[in-house]
Amino acid sequence: MSPEESDKVLESMFGREEWQFERIITEADLEQKEDIIVTVTEVNKHIIPGLKEKDAKDLAEGKEIDILLFDQDTKAYYKLKLNFNRPYFYLWDTSGFYHDKRLVVGQRLGFRYEDCFAMLVVKLLS
Repeated sequence: MSPEESDKVLESMFGREEWQFERIITEADLEQKEDIIVTVTEVNKHIIPGLKEKDAKDLAEGKEIDILLFDQDTKAYYKLKLNFNRPYFYLWDTSGFYHDKRLVVGQRLGFRYEDCFAMLVVKLLS
């Protein structure tokens, strides 16, 4: 498959508008620019089933794991960390993402986990 064909396949896959969970940006998010809260239910339902067995086990044991974030709007990739800190999971090391995305209060982000690529996809919804 040529690079152009590969790009078209990826674009068609990432172009779909199915979002597993959403976040609305708050003032606190912009002040911290350090993490994105993800609920236990969201992680258990949408992310853990697609993880490698070792990563799923590490999360269950309270260890952090690396997670790749793909920004569908800018086509940029970010290597983030996911870990559990009661009562939520946190995607952290997000300062580069916040800086590049230039988010403002009230904007809504959609997220979905793509098992076949082992990455979390994000898009600005409003």
